Amino acid sequence: MAKTTAVFQPKGFNFAGYGLANSDGTSAVDVFTAGANDSTVKAIALASNDTSARDIDLVLYDGVNSFTIGTVSLGAYSSGALIVGDGLSASWFPLDRVSKKVLPLKAGTVLRAKAQAAVTSGKTISISVISEDY
Repeated sequence: MAKTTAVFQPKGFNFAGYGLANSDGTSAVDVFTAGANDSTVKAIALASNDTSARDIDLVLYDGVNSFTIGTVSLGAYSSGALIVGDGLSASWFPLDRVSKKVLPLKAGTVLRAKAQAAVTSGKTISISVISEDY
């Protein structure tokens, strides 16, 4: 088979997000679903105003199985700045052409988030995803 030399250009950027709240408990919630022709996640940002430290699991769901791909630890919020975490900080994520960590996803794959302990009542952990769709 001949080597593919085509460069696949994205059709555009996509933005998705979810605000984890106390009512979500420790259930996995859908944050982003890959497009019909695959997607590449370029950023996963987490921001918390929870006064307790939280660990958030990032999970891939392929329609049958769930796979935890990493955990983001967020410190406790205390007056002033939000606590922020990078969902692509793990060393095993592949690099794109400009050496930035990315998460390639097959069509329909769902990125989920799950708090290991419920978020404090009245507080929120916001999860934002920026991707390229093909």
